[in-house]
Amino acid sequence: MLRSSIIALFFFILTMPSLLIADDKLAVLEAVVAASKQVQPDLQNYLAIVETSRIEEMMVQLTGGMPSDVKPPPTPVITKFW
Repeated sequence: MLRSSIIALFFFILTMPSLLIADDKLAVLEAVVAASKQVQPDLQNYLAIVETSRIEEMMVQLTGGMPSDVKPPPTPVITKFW
């Protein structure tokens, strides 16, 4: 009982600074976003789904050694964001 209490107290002491500083980090991040909007106000962000036969080829190579009774995993969807 004493050991678990000491461990819980130790964990609480270690996490306390991060809980107190978390709001400051978020404020800094919001300031950076606001500053970048001032520098490049018309900057657009894009989201694209990558479709290529190379992904299917890689999946065939990676799952080629699997037993026939095992269902192969679905082909992943690759998403790029910039």
